[in-house]
Amino acid sequence: MKIRLSQQKTLLAAFAFVLLYCFTLSVSAEQTNPKNLPLCPKPDYSKFYDVGKNGRTRNWTNCWGRYVLERVNIGDILEGEWQNGRLNGQGRYYFLAENKLKGNNYVGEFENGWIHGQGTYTWANGDKYVGEHKHGKRYGLGIKASVNGLQQEGIWEDDKFIREAKVNLSTTDNKLSANADRADIKHEPKQIVQERRIPEQDKREREPQRQSQNINLQVTHTQPSADGGITIYVQTNADTASLIINGEEQGGRINGDYTIKKVARAGQDTKFIITATDINGNKAAQTISVSRPVLDSAPKFAVLDPSKVKQRQESNAVAIIIGIQNYKRVPKADFANDDARVFYDYAIRALGIKPENIKLLIDEQADEVEILNAFQSWLPIKVKKLKTDVYVFYSGHGLPSDDGKNLYILPFGADKQYIDRTALNQQEIIRSLQSAQPKSVTLFMDACYSGQIRTGDTLVASARPIALKTTDTLFPPEFTVFTASSSDQIASSSPELKHGIFSYYVMKGMEGDADENNDGKITTDELQNYLSEMVSKQALMLNRKQSPQFLGISGRVLVSR
Repeated sequence: MKIRLSQQKTLLAAFAFVLLYCFTLSVSAEQTNPKNLPLCPKPDYSKFYDVGKNGRTRNWTNCWGRYVLERVNIGDILEGEWQNGRLNGQGRYYFLAENKLKGNNYVGEFENGWIHGQGTYTWANGDKYVGEHKHGKRYGLGIKASVNGLQQEGIWEDDKFIREAKVNLSTTDNKLSANADRADIKHEPKQIVQERRIPEQDKREREPQRQSQNINLQVTHTQPSADGGITIYVQTNADTASLIINGEEQGGRINGDYTIKKVARAGQDTKFIITATDINGNKAAQTISVSRPVLDSAPKFAVLDPSKVKQRQESNAVAIIIGIQNYKRVPKADFANDDARVFYDYAIRALGIKPENIKLLIDEQADEVEILNAFQSWLPIKVKKLKTDVYVFYSGHGLPSDDGKNLYILPFGADKQYIDRTALNQQEIIRSLQSAQPKSVTLFMDACYSGQIRTGDTLVASARPIALKTTDTLFPPEFTVFTASSSDQIASSSPELKHGIFSYYVMKGMEGDADENNDGKITTDELQNYLSEMVSKQALMLNRKQSPQFLGISGRVLVSR
């Protein structure tokens, strides 16, 4: 019973194949010049390519013609409607060259030289495909019937059968032709010989021209990538037998087009000598030079951007911000003004301080009287006792006393000869802050107390460093203090950062860089860890050591993002 059923399936498949074959024959008669187009002119044999805009058939447009390939796939026959030197519309392709496609043929639609649209493709063994094509491949609805009785009917993509679907041959465009009668091909050999025969006189006239023709060598290249890779594009106007680049043979190309990958050496110009030779022995050479600079290995720094800080909800906090760069009587403190002006925006966004609660003092505004007035008169008015958080940011010079027991900040008019009279004792400022009775005080001090300025020069030769101690006389318990360096180090500035190093990373940390656990909060510990790492690394680039110091309550939240 199984044998009989198998036989029935084979008979049905064979019957379907016969129907398909009959269908293809029924429409073949319409294939020959259905639009009655004029015959194409004689090919231009001065060209080296067979078909296309630059080939022998370049003038074949809106005409019907038949051409036998003479260079690549020699012997294949193209017949049908032509446009710009390529089959376009209804046509036929007979595969007669000595290769694996020999004996195949296609009848149907073409587009710009491609098998494209509806048509019938017949293999040398008798298998057939009737249906849709796209750029030379089975694509769309179609049926493939094999001589062994197997049949695939449905949807195809990229020459592959995707799934079954009903294909109604009766509605297929009648332009689809399946003139697959292989008996027609038996008559082709004699015709091929005849059509390929070129008068000997024409050959003799063309040969000297070919042998004396100059090669038009065109070379272009891309710019080197980060790893030095470049692409060299070479074009010639001839059938190229050899292309050599710096002594390395690249082989021949019929169309003379090459795409070659090379590497240019870092830090110098790399020369590439290209020599092309056509099949007649004509040569052309060209040298190109590719420059590959060594990439700058210096680190790139992001500009401070307060807009990256998520606006914190406003509070009743108060801030005094002081920046003194252009001192009247002592050397300048580079970028101190910029430190203070930019911190003003971080105070608003990161700390949630209202602008009317911020006192900003720059250069001459930050003389001794104005600083004392800010701490002793303006601040007490703004502070609600035991409810207001106070922030102080100072960027400028600091100095220890002669005996090393006291710390000073230098106002705009300070004179190093009269430090005890023209500088402000840090303890006086601390007492002013305490007398206002705030909830908390946070100090950011971008100043050193080593007797040196930001460039490393000496501010006062006799100055002696002072140790930062957690005593009640120096900083009370409710104070949180971040200082730029230890007592014997310089609080440096950076031309690349255009800020004091400490100030830059305090603000960069507030942007979120210091949020170690990405919980949206920056604590005193997180900020100190961030400052210790980043400030130290940046100072090393200046061949210095700088270790920011921290005193205060561990784990306190400074910024909520």
